[in-house]
Amino acid sequence: MTFMPPSLSIKDTAAMTLYELDMPRTDTANSLWSGIRHRIGGAIRAMQYARMRQAMSELSDSQLAQIGLARADIARHARQCVYEDS
Repeated sequence: MTFMPPSLSIKDTAAMTLYELDMPRTDTANSLWSGIRHRIGGAIRAMQYARMRQAMSELSDSQLAQIGLARADIARHARQCVYEDS
């Protein structure tokens, strides 16, 4: 004999219907996925920022001057491109 909590009946343990499977997620599930998406998005942006700084650091001073930047502007410009243009 299996244990069933008193709040569940035999009907409650039956397979879910297609309608029940398609029901909207609960607030808890939505907030969990939202948090995961936020963390993944932050990690992707951090990688983009690091790659942008690396690529711009590899440019010569004359190439940076052609796009109107000095070497000291690289971090600010990369941050602006990655974090502020979204």
